[in-house]
Amino acid sequence: MEAKAIPNAEDRLYDRLLNTLRDMQTQIEERVRPLAQETLHLEQGRLREQWQQEHSALEECLTRLDECIVTCMDRINEYQKRHAELARLNQRLTTLGAEPELIPESLTASNIDATIRSRLGALHRQGKL
Repeated sequence: MEAKAIPNAEDRLYDRLLNTLRDMQTQIEERVRPLAQETLHLEQGRLREQWQQEHSALEECLTRLDECIVTCMDRINEYQKRHAELARLNQRLTTLGAEPELIPESLTASNIDATIRSRLGALHRQGKL
């Protein structure tokens, strides 16, 4: 039994190797963990920057869309005024005995939503959308 109580050289070598491996593992963890955390931090920063760029681009799209809508409303008002002027001129022509000219369709919708829906429908029918 005494032979088993005294570790032989092979057991001591195995224990030393095991301890060396544990030390190496600890050192690797101590060095790799900060690198992994830094990598995660850098990736978070990159993704936040990319998110901010996309967010800014989206906001710019909405701003331009809003500007287009305001311009569209201005054009609809201009169209209605010009249409009314054409109708008035046509009426004067017929009063003077001339044949009336063909006037483009009127935007008779009562609000901008209905007018835009009407124009979208016309563009769909024409195959432009």
